[in-house]
Amino acid sequence: MRLSDNTLSKLKKVLRINMLLGVLVTIVSTYLMITGTYDNIQQREAQEMLLSIIALSGIFYTFVLWLTCVFRKQFFQEPDVTA
Repeated sequence: MRLSDNTLSKLKKVLRINMLLGVLVTIVSTYLMITGTYDNIQQREAQEMLLSIIALSGIFYTFVLWLTCVFRKQFFQEPDVTA
């Protein structure tokens, strides 16, 4: 699949916005883990496990999008073979 440079720059913006969203999800989840108040220990463990999974998923999502952003030309453009 060959994309133009203009399309690749638009893709870069979209990827960066999504990376920011992934970081924000991780920050909010971590904040809720730190400041959470719970009625009992079982409720605390269940909610913190869910928030941990959400935070790790946000980090993974951001990492995958970062790799895609860094290597977008290699992923979405065919190499120019002029030899």
